[in-house]
Amino acid sequence: MSDASVIKDVSDTLRSILDNHFNPTGSAGGGNPAGVGAPVTVTVDSPQRSAAGDDLRVNLYLYHILQDESRRNTGPRVPLPAPPGTGPLLTTSFIAEPLPLKLYYMVTAFAPDGGTEHRLIGEAIQAFYSNRVLGPSVLQGNLRASNIKAGQIQLVLLNQDLETLHRIWGNFQEALRPSATYEVEGLYLDAFPELPPGDRTRRNVQTRAIDMVAIPYLVDVAPRAARRGDTVRLYGANLDLRSPDGATSLVQILLGGAPVAPLAAKRTNRALSIAIPADAPLGSTTLQVQIGEFASRTVDFEVLG
Repeated sequence: MSDASVIKDVSDTLRSILDNHFNPTGSAGGGNPAGVGAPVTVTVDSPQRSAAGDDLRVNLYLYHILQDESRRNTGPRVPLPAPPGTGPLLTTSFIAEPLPLKLYYMVTAFAPDGGTEHRLIGEAIQAFYSNRVLGPSVLQGNLRASNIKAGQIQLVLLNQDLETLHRIWGNFQEALRPSATYEVEGLYLDAFPELPPGDRTRRNVQTRAIDMVAIPYLVDVAPRAARRGDTVRLYGANLDLRSPDGATSLVQILLGGAPVAPLAAKRTNRALSIAIPADAPLGSTTLQVQIGEFASRTVDFEVLG
């Protein structure tokens, strides 16, 4: 579960990485001297509010939050049809898609002189480069207990232009300090569960079938036209996902919206075959795969007479 604290937990994680680098005992103002020869204060704030004083300071500023389109499931969400002759609908149920996020931070160094600021920003970049994939040991707050895999959260140093840095810093009203910008990706925010009070312990699925819901994806069909009774090959990913006991296929193949059972021969997660049903309507149609309410893209197909 990645609740509303996920953004603060990421900020606390990045702050902890910098604090542990500059102040090895983990508390600003104490411990062994940092590379600049003195303790460094690490703050999470607007850079303007961090500018006062002559102390050594590195500031984290969260300046932008975006939805990560590359990690969203795509395709329409339609009810799961029961395979022919299998009776009732499959009982596996899935949570609503979590919201994938990208967080953007600016790291800024403050010191009484420019040379020390340059050293500070260099060490900050070094600390983040050493933790560009956030491991379990550095995660803070609820990130440690969430279902986000630690190895999925990554820090990416951005090649930001000077004009953008000025806009982030304060529309040219403040003198720009040495800064670097980072993208944090691999984060998810769950919807608040619509459950009655005291019944909010249910998490990923109401009826658990698999620990992680992989989504089938259809890339191509060969051939793109065939007669009734002919065999065609589907190519993609996660095409043969099954229940934990291996007995039930969780993926549905839809020809023009009607389910078609896959053939047993040469059936893998990357490719499988179907026979065009004898009662398939002639003409242009589509092929698609889905699991639960998550459907893949459609591929154009033609049933020949």
